[in-house]
Amino acid sequence: MQKLVEVTRSGFIERVHYGCGAIVDSTGKILKEWGDSSELIYPRSALKPIQALNLYKDGYIEKANLSENQIALSTASHFAEDIHKEIIEKWLTALNIDESKLACGEDWPWQLKDKFKAYDKFKKKRKIFHNCSGKHCAHLALCKDRDLPIENYNSKDHKIQIQLFELIEDIIKFKLKNIGVDGCTLPNPLLPLNKFAYLLA
Repeated sequence: MQKLVEVTRSGFIERVHYGCGAIVDSTGKILKEWGDSSELIYPRSALKPIQALNLYKDGYIEKANLSENQIALSTASHFAEDIHKEIIEKWLTALNIDESKLACGEDWPWQLKDKFKAYDKFKKKRKIFHNCSGKHCAHLALCKDRDLPIENYNSKDHKIQIQLFELIEDIIKFKLKNIGVDGCTLPNPLLPLNKFAYLLA
């Protein structure tokens, strides 16, 4: 770790932040590095765009006629505003999958006004309100398309996850050895920061 930021107050250093970072191009070349960018990290939610890569395999997006909104929601967190809720509900209906099958936890919408509105209407947290529910819909959609069981799709031993790990390994030429669990229950691989930067590039 390298000292990256100093915060001063009235002429004195109040606190120091340490970390590491890297800028990597699409060939894997490190263009700029701060500290040791081979440090191992769990990408957590930053992995979402990579987890959506499975949608592009075998022409699934075209075959399923996914909208740009569905694709965007599968690659990012959301606030469970009305537009997000409607996309998730329509997607689950099209898949003929009940909301209960989402492996993410139940939650309230993020914005206070939406929380009150959701409470007035439903009186309880819902899985479709979880900020990762779009990503989970994409996993369920691919399971159905590939005739894989939707039960335990969030397990690191499920074929849909194994296929994703193999795709990641193939792109960055790095063997994944440790698989953690993200806050939304999906597997999250431990990998060097510079390899993750390469993956994004």
